[in-house]
Amino acid sequence: MAIRPILIAGDPRLTTCATPVTKFDAELAAFVDDLFETNTAAHGAGLAANQVGDP
Repeated sequence: MAIRPILIAGDPRLTTCATPVTKFDAELAAFVDDLFETNTAAHGAGLAANQVGDP
């Protein structure tokens, strides 16, 4: 697992639409673990994939 950098308001990647999930595989499961770890480290209430630069 890894803590990912969170994008700051004004970053153009925050305005892109997220890609729909079509398959939940090991790679996506690892990414979700990263999101949880990143959110916890930031004391956040929630985190979307595009907030860490991955649509």
